[in-house]
Amino acid sequence: MSGKLRISQDQVEYFDKLEEKLNITLTHGQRKWYCYQQSILGEKTKQEFPSTVEESFLASSDAYYFQQLVHDAYQDNRCLNYNIYDALESVYVAMDIGVNDLTVMTFFQVVHGEIRIIDYYADKDKGVEFYARFLLQDKNYLYNTIFLPHDAARRDNIVVENTYERDFKKHFNHTSVRIKVLPRTDKNINIQNTKLKFSRCVFNINKVKPLLDHVLKFRKKWSEQYGRYLDKEHEDINCDYADSLIYAMQAVTHIEALGDVSGALKKHRRAVESRG
Repeated sequence: MSGKLRISQDQVEYFDKLEEKLNITLTHGQRKWYCYQQSILGEKTKQEFPSTVEESFLASSDAYYFQQLVHDAYQDNRCLNYNIYDALESVYVAMDIGVNDLTVMTFFQVVHGEIRIIDYYADKDKGVEFYARFLLQDKNYLYNTIFLPHDAARRDNIVVENTYERDFKKHFNHTSVRIKVLPRTDKNINIQNTKLKFSRCVFNINKVKPLLDHVLKFRKKWSEQYGRYLDKEHEDINCDYADSLIYAMQAVTHIEALGDVSGALKKHRRAVESRG
């Protein structure tokens, strides 16, 4: 083990929380050993060397919703270091609108059977006017539709169908951009829909890596009472990013229901193979 191995601030915080939770004291050697394993195993360290009961369940369960799918995207050459945006094709936006948390937008195209995740944006404490101006001026794509979630609400608790939809339409009424509120659907069904479509997703990693990093960490809620992970998401910042991608995949379902997508999977496979 290298004597020059450095312990990062994130690792220090992890060890400190572990000591407090388990009422133990870790030696410097134990900390360096764990950091060494983490330098080799990366995200799989907790699976191979769980420190708590929760982490042991993480190793043997489907706790992370999309972790394997994100790893597969990297392995299958679908996380690309060059721009996959096609200026001749329409761009769609799916928004997860936060009230006390983040608002996250996923920008995507549906081309040759591929779902191209080309860009993202995250911010908080901003209103419709800010986001409309941002989309029209700072992210000047050729937009087709902006998809809004059915359950977003303002701080005054007015539902999205009566506020965000109306206000976005007002700001975009001089354009051909359509504003659509996605229908209410069970969250687990939407997660499953995202899993089914993930193999068709291609990512512009130069722009969307932070989004993908958060999606990778999106996981189920741990129950101390039942000693297992529940079929419900653990609410943290990763949820906001994952929800935006989940809404994007729900939007793809709507887009493809309106058009002819026969042979889409074959076209997608040919596109992937053409990249070598």
